[in-house]
Amino acid sequence: MSQIEKLISDLVEELESRFRHLPDGFHSTWDYTETGNAFSHPVTLGLITAALGRLCPDLLVSIDTRFNTDVKFQPDITLLDGELNPCLYIDYESPNSSDARIPSKDVDAYLAFSRSIRERIPYIIMTTLPNAQTPKWQLRYSGKGYYNDGFGKRLGAIRANPFEFWYAHYRQELAGRDMEGIHFLNISDREIQRCSVVQEPAAEA
Repeated sequence: MSQIEKLISDLVEELESRFRHLPDGFHSTWDYTETGNAFSHPVTLGLITAALGRLCPDLLVSIDTRFNTDVKFQPDITLLDGELNPCLYIDYESPNSSDARIPSKDVDAYLAFSRSIRERIPYIIMTTLPNAQTPKWQLRYSGKGYYNDGFGKRLGAIRANPFEFWYAHYRQELAGRDMEGIHFLNISDREIQRCSVVQEPAAEA
């Protein structure tokens, strides 16, 4: 097992342990993403930071670092060595942002930045999508010209299983991109699963 694979495995175990203390529905509803009760993103970032601090005591955890050289890249969390060299980037997407924007906002931004620095540092994208029927799941920014333009008419399919719907979309959108070093994790209720965004080859007839 590679170093990054072990860290991801340990991080998943550590976070799932911490998730047990969260309120019911914290990661499976929009209750903690609404205005006035928007705890899902900041609390989850805090839990990830605390978990990394325990798992990697010799490294530094940096929040919202702006790597703006020729190409803008601003991950939620960066793990740094003692000389401030990045070892890992993490972006956490709450229910409000686990949607159609991820291929462009996260993956393409990372790929462009990696090309600009000529280095591929491991990158984790963590989504929040229930792997179950979720009748009250929301879809925002679906008006003309917004990220989710065209998906409003598919809200029924999204609610049937948000995880399956959006990861099928990611596989389609990301086909042909170089996904080396990019790792997807998804939070469904209190569980985290590794996710593949590589399309399986079609079975031969």
